[in-house]
Amino acid sequence: APLRARWLSARGVVKLGLKDESGARADFTLAIAADAHAACLSGPGIEEQGRIGPAYFDACVRHFPRQAGLRLDRGVARYHAGDVKGAEADFREALRLKPGWREAKMSLEVVLKGKAEAP
Repeated sequence: APLRARWLSARGVVKLGLKDESGARADFTLAIAADAHAACLSGPGIEEQGRIGPAYFDACVRHFPRQAGLRLDRGVARYHAGDVKGAEADFREALRLKPGWREAKMSLEVVLKGKAEAP
């Protein structure tokens, strides 16, 4: 099941690149159903995460709500999708779950700086 989950996640990323969001979401759902741990905590790789929308991480966070790394990843995906408020909430939650985490703190600082500079 872990290999199938990773394969489905990778195929979902390809579908996102082809603008097939519904197909990508379906593959992500199947990947999580096949093996949530492998799909959410072991893959996709960091280079693929930038192309994944928040919907993938939404499903993973539902399965693993106390994983700070997933909150950070979803925050990054939300930020890239233009959801600054959602990104801020995820970065704050990542810090609550893992106090002092430098990466989450830096991500939150970027969001807060952007909000302060916005007209």
